[in-house]
Amino acid sequence: MRSRDGNYPQLLSASLLILLTSFLEADEYIISYHSASKNASLLNEKISISKAMTPCSGKPTSELILYFENSKKLQHIISGNRNEFFNYLQKQNLHVKNYVVKHNSNYNDLTTLSMAPQCFTVTFNENFVKISALK
Repeated sequence: MRSRDGNYPQLLSASLLILLTSFLEADEYIISYHSASKNASLLNEKISISKAMTPCSGKPTSELILYFENSKKLQHIISGNRNEFFNYLQKQNLHVKNYVVKHNSNYNDLTTLSMAPQCFTVTFNENFVKISALK
């Protein structure tokens, strides 16, 4: 009579291979941004990051590599590399609106920067993360 776990080594190696390839694939995140400034003073700024619930369609465009030391949370990595990430966002679909009101020789200037929710692929490595916008 043949043993039931005769294929155990092949099953174990196949499941290990599937597990490793799932960690190497890129995750998809939805990122949006909004900020407002009045008379050159920042009023508020908000960046929203959430993992995509459904697969995103599109091809990856330009990529950004951000280095990190401690945290593996995307929000902490982006806040630690804020300047590089916002320079990258400026090349994406960042919209600028400017309103100027003159009242009794006083100018009030309100500027808003916004990026609609957009899908990004994010690949985590040991000490850096690779972010690519999908278009």
